[in-house]
Parts: sequence; C-alpha cells; structure tokens
Amino acid sequence: MSGHVRKRSKSAGRRESSQVVGPLVAQQPSDKPPQLEEPPSENQDTIPAQDIEGEGAPVA
Repeated sequence: MSGHVRKRSKSAGRRESSQVVGPLVAQQPSDKPPQLEEPPSENQDTIPAQDIEGEGAPVA
C-alpha cells in the first residue's frame, strides 16, 4: 500500500516541478527534465538497460 501512496506523491511532485521546469524545458529537451524529476523511474530503467547492455557486450 505504501508503494502506491508513494507513486501518487511523486506524480503530484512531478506536476509541481513541471511548472517550475517549464522555462528549463524550453532550453533542455523534455526528455531530460522528466528523467531528473523521476529518479526512481530512471533507476528502474537503468537496471534493465545495463542488464541488456552487459549481456550484449560479452555476447558480441
């Protein structure tokens, strides 16, 4: 249950950050701001990405 509540909190924080990052988004790609705002999501994405890259490197 805590996990679900945490996700909701993150969503709310992201919305607030979106407004503050509004001007930053114009300078930086909209791919960068969301990634920085969502460290947990990036970590999860990085874990599988590393696994795939790690397996791909030795295989090649």
